[in-house]
Amino acid sequence: MYYLAYGSNLHPHRLTLRIPSARHIGNVALPGFRLSFDKRSRDASAKCMFTETGSLDDVLHGAVYRLAPDEKPVLDEIEGLGSGYDEKRISVSVDGALYETFLYTAAKTHVDKSLLPYDWYKELVILGAAFHRFPDAYIGRIAAVPTMPDPDVDRVQRIQKLLDNLRPTDQG
Repeated sequence: MYYLAYGSNLHPHRLTLRIPSARHIGNVALPGFRLSFDKRSRDASAKCMFTETGSLDDVLHGAVYRLAPDEKPVLDEIEGLGSGYDEKRISVSVDGALYETFLYTAAKTHVDKSLLPYDWYKELVILGAAFHRFPDAYIGRIAAVPTMPDPDVDRVQRIQKLLDNLRPTDQG
């Protein structure tokens, strides 16, 4: 089965820590869709949201991953399927091949444009987008999103270790 990642699961290292079978197939650019940080999370911060706008001025970039079907329930639980996120199916083309993918979209009950993402969460998205070499302008729009600090110090310390592993290192 195929998963379309567009937010904090973009980076393959992050995703394979959660779903070991995940294998990157390729990247897609989807005109008429937009990435925003308008999904209310359990922790009262904003998470990524996949929105269909119909406008060709909007383009959402994502990464298609192949997953073992028996691991999908794990990802459903992690992402909060049924309690904040709904599942959507979408066909995408990668290198001329058509893939029927699933992704998570914010439930209408969990859309809140007044919230901000945590700074570490936005960095996860940026690191994934940079890893896949999404356009600089796209990454710049993500970087321009205001953030807030996470008050959960233990979570920040755990996430900081992950971020350190995702950041590119200089090869001197």
